[in-house]
Amino acid sequence: MDRIGRCVNFGNCTTANQKQTLTMPSGLELKCPECGRSLVEVTQASKSNAGVVAVFGVALGLVAAAGWYLLGNVNAKPAGVAEVVSGKLMLSLRGSNTIGEQLAPALAEAFLKSQGATDVMVVRKSLEIVRVTGGGKTFVIEARGTSTGFKNLGKTCDIAMASRPVKPEESTVATG
Repeated sequence: MDRIGRCVNFGNCTTANQKQTLTMPSGLELKCPECGRSLVEVTQASKSNAGVVAVFGVALGLVAAAGWYLLGNVNAKPAGVAEVVSGKLMLSLRGSNTIGEQLAPALAEAFLKSQGATDVMVVRKSLEIVRVTGGGKTFVIEARGTSTGFKNLGKTCDIAMASRPVKPEESTVATG
């Protein structure tokens, strides 16, 4: 049975930017033929709901980026991040309220628990700012809109949360 997938490498891949669905024969790896990144598998039921697929793809990318970052940069702290009251800052995420209000805090909480933290706390400073702590580690999540993530990427945040493709003018800001 064929498998259906979409590329979520927005801003870097025309297949992703055009929201194309790709069909791969069973047995073949779901990879984008243009950029080589893994595709997000789409079921027939969700194929018609591009918004859900896009948010899932961004969330999957967020989890993958967090894992990559944590493996390579455990001691890093970006400049200008709000103070961390308890725990060592692991990651600072800024951007999409669609992702940052509920999904990102839930992912950070689940990640800390999966690492053995038993003292996980989710502290909501406001609708836009959430701190997730546990096991001596802290995630700071600021959900002020996708554009704020791109503007602050590499400056005051480690991961830009996006619920839409990056715009050309934002990609130049993020890459410096």
